Amino acid sequence: MEKERMERCADLVPGTVEFAAEDVDLSVIKVDATGVVLRLWPKISAVLRYMNSLTNAGAWACRHYMCGRAMYCAVGWYSPAVSDYVYRDAPCPATYAVGTDAGTVEGNGAFLAAAAQWGIGAGLLRMQDLFLAADKVQINPKAGPDGKTIRSYVLADRIRVEQIAYDDTGEVQAIQLINDRGGKVLWQKH
Repeated sequence: MEKERMERCADLVPGTVEFAAEDVDLSVIKVDATGVVLRLWPKISAVLRYMNSLTNAGAWACRHYMCGRAMYCAVGWYSPAVSDYVYRDAPCPATYAVGTDAGTVEGNGAFLAAAAQWGIGAGLLRMQDLFLAADKVQINPKAGPDGKTIRSYVLADRIRVEQIAYDDTGEVQAIQLINDRGGKVLWQKH
């Protein structure tokens, strides 16, 4: 019964949704002497704007819940075929870290993952982390308490996505990043 219901609802959201550069957030996953690891995420506002552009108010719904220690989100679309909402659920990805409030970050991450189950921003969520070598970005050492040892490294550049290119299946193929001094870095999928 549930499989038949999902098949009848498969066309509620049209295909994979690709977001423009201004609709993408970057988060820093790791910085060390060799470089920086970055992750791209669709902006919450862009996902909401897209979902609202498809339908009128009430045609989609969102609910959050806890399962163990993980927050989940279910995004549902109203289906006239079944006279009810059809939901797809997902937990917050472990690497999602856009923002400073832990509860908001987890809720937003779960929302993005659930929306991706419908194809909205899925190409960004499926893509691998980006590694930029230290010769492409400015990495600064942070001194330890004694002033002689290196405690950690920080990314000195402020980076944003300038351009993004997708293939015909919605997978990210290339990203051009730009720092606040105008320096550009091109990442391409291999």
